[in-house]
Amino acid sequence: MKAEQLQRLRKRLGWTQEELAREVGVARNSVARWERGEMAIGEPAARLIQRIADDRKVKR
Repeated sequence: MKAEQLQRLRKRLGWTQEELAREVGVARNSVARWERGEMAIGEPAARLIQRIADDRKVKR
C-alpha cells in the first residue's frame, strides 16, 4: 500500500490519523509518517487497514 492510497482510504473512512492509529494499534505519528512516505507500511498493518476498509465497504 502506498502513502497516497493509505491517506485516501483513511479519509474515505472519515477517520483522523489518531483514529486509524488506534484501530491498527500503532502510534499516530506512525500513520503520519506512512502518509508522508517517510516510513514503509508493514505488510501486517497494510493487510489490517485493507481489511478494515473492506469491512466498511470503502471504495479504493
